[in-house]
Amino acid sequence: SANTDSETEFTEPKFLTTMEYFQLSAVDLCGNFLTSSVHRNIVLYVTNDTFNRLINLHWNKYEGWSSGVKLYHVWAKLDTKDQVSLIATLFPGQDLQVIVPSQEALTHQYWVEAIGHDNVVSLSNLVNLKFDHPVWIPNVITPNNDGFNDRLTISNIHLYPRNRLIIYNRWGNPVYETFGFNNTWAGGDLTAGIYFYELILYDRNTRYRGSLSVLN
Repeated sequence: SANTDSETEFTEPKFLTTMEYFQLSAVDLCGNFLTSSVHRNIVLYVTNDTFNRLINLHWNKYEGWSSGVKLYHVWAKLDTKDQVSLIATLFPGQDLQVIVPSQEALTHQYWVEAIGHDNVVSLSNLVNLKFDHPVWIPNVITPNNDGFNDRLTISNIHLYPRNRLIIYNRWGNPVYETFGFNNTWAGGDLTAGIYFYELILYDRNTRYRGSLSVLN
């Protein structure tokens, strides 16, 4: 907070994790007793829908500003992105909730910012979520351009960009190798048959091995 002879600016505590009512009381230079209106902070709550892989963010409205709330910003910081992202803007009267997919990252952080008409700002608590999104590797591809299983599609591989994929033939010779596999491989010039894969996730220090059938 900052004080002058003519005004006082109050900064509320940041990132309160419980819903609180607070009021500022003061005595001015003339000895008059002054009180502000009663304010209520925002608390952000999370419901994790594991079946549908969705995160429901919902919060209470901010109360106390004489001019009211102009809008709410919802911010996110994901481990798959370098920058903080503004993911939603909501206005008073709208349902104060946002639904986002959980598979966008392994670690998620969210918070809500209420902005008043006088450009005053109040922040909600920070919500931190961590997920274990394992990869799943199919054991067959059918690169016949029919739109089904044409490519080797490894679920959640986008969360592990530091990866290496090697495909071996039955004699153990590598026939395909790439770093940063991103689900674009459709079998290349391989003939139909049984092959073997090795997938290395460097960030998890994990290796996956198994067989892969190529059916034309």
